[in-house]
Amino acid sequence: MSGKSLYANEYEIPINDLKEVTTEELLRRQGEIEQILFDLKYSKVKIKDEKTKADLLTEFIFIESLFSDRYFKMRLLLNNNGKKVFISHSSKDKTFARLIATDLAEAGHNPWLDEWRIKVGESIPRSISIALKESEYVLVILSKNSIESKWVQEEWCSKYWDEIEAGMVKVIPILIEKCQIPELLKTKKYADFRGGDIVELLKNFYLH
Repeated sequence: MSGKSLYANEYEIPINDLKEVTTEELLRRQGEIEQILFDLKYSKVKIKDEKTKADLLTEFIFIESLFSDRYFKMRLLLNNNGKKVFISHSSKDKTFARLIATDLAEAGHNPWLDEWRIKVGESIPRSISIALKESEYVLVILSKNSIESKWVQEEWCSKYWDEIEAGMVKVIPILIEKCQIPELLKTKKYADFRGGDIVELLKNFYLH
């Protein structure tokens, strides 16, 4: 960090050195902190003082708050003019689905995420069916959890046959961990989020 120290925990940073942090960078840093804290718990590494450990925990909580702020802001300020994108995922991958939805909304698109769209008392199957018909794309989050989910399979399969008929890309696989990719999706190039970023998704799969 550049600049001179003003107080114990404050620094003056030149404006040209500042840039907007990306979701990829936040996730990477959060993972680094988790690994350090995990290693500490099992005595794989040592930290000289408790203050350093407290600072790491504070930074971790701050990153979580940034994710939450973005999530709720985009949920309230959805843009209905962008591409309509249905996010198909296992409920066990909800955290990642929220990040994808948030980044898509920030990029000007119109993501459909069940917890954003389905109101109390509404029929879940009917809401999903309508959303799939209206969506231009279906993003399939591929994980060990999702390939075992009949819900997820039914969601992307319905759009897959629309893609065959129209001759246009409509189903976009997103790989978040090593898993058995469904046969119908094996011929597709997937977005590898094991080390990727939503920006690359937008560039490579024409959501613009």
